[in-house]
Amino acid sequence: MFGYALFHFLAEFASTRRTVAVDDCLYQPASPGQVFRLNENSLVMYLEELEELTEGQLRLQESSGLRQLYLGERVINNAKNGGSYSWAITMPTNMQNLYWPT
Repeated sequence: MFGYALFHFLAEFASTRRTVAVDDCLYQPASPGQVFRLNENSLVMYLEELEELTEGQLRLQESSGLRQLYLGERVINNAKNGGSYSWAITMPTNMQNLYWPT
């Protein structure tokens, strides 16, 4: 659910830029941080998991004390075309039991 909300939020940014500040994902109205009432540590934890699940199409980096989310080509192209992000949030079978009991 977090992944879907994040991609929906990022769609407005992805058509014009390649990076989004983590603070935007945390504090902007309708951001996942606001919708799910996350603190910064929780948000970063989710972003780190998505970085792995998306095989680097979302990449969290810190430079000069500023945390940013880098958007890969696939994320940008899907945002421009109004596409689906289901490719990005499909969880590997071996990880599903960590999140959803079967």
